Amino acid sequence: MTGDWEVAKFAELRERTDRDLIWLIDRELDMGLVCAAEADTERAEHYLAEADRLLPEVYSLSPADLDALESKLARLEEWLGGESEECRASGCCAG
Repeated sequence: MTGDWEVAKFAELRERTDRDLIWLIDRELDMGLVCAAEADTERAEHYLAEADRLLPEVYSLSPADLDALESKLARLEEWLGGESEECRASGCCAG
């Protein structure tokens, strides 16, 4: 019985962590887009690299959330002229 409770509690914690990560990634991308629009390339690249680093940490991502995040990620990369320098240097970019 205790095992079932622990598994359920872990699943609940993982779900909450994923929601928080999705929110954080979305915010990082939004900040990157703002910086890119203001021609602050260095900060925009930092936000892009951080979002790209966090994305694989999400355990369970709905197709809708994935599409939304990938769309923002692609838009930010496009504004920056492709993958960021920081992202390429770290090897975190998937494309």
